Amino acid sequence: MLRSGNKFDIVFDTPGKLSFRAAKAILKPGYRILDLNATPLQMLTSIFSPAHQTIVTTVTKSDRETLADLASAGNIKASIGAEVSLNGLIDRLKAMEEGERTT
Repeated sequence: MLRSGNKFDIVFDTPGKLSFRAAKAILKPGYRILDLNATPLQMLTSIFSPAHQTIVTTVTKSDRETLADLASAGNIKASIGAEVSLNGLIDRLKAMEEGERTT
């Protein structure tokens, strides 16, 4: 989990493994948690919490291009949860799929 003490405007939980409590702990007041792969509990939480929003969508080529343009222009700052070597990538992905959180 995040240990830097930083607070963020948006927590974009793409693997859907971050608990609501953990995400809320690193959010600035009044900001948002976005889940792409929300669990049923996260979906239920999003009904009752204005901070938690579940997104059900299909990402298009145009979406990816817009995201790439924003990143290239320096308009997106990503927080890296973990770095792994190419040799360790498969094991890391399996661990994330099984619910292991990055440290």
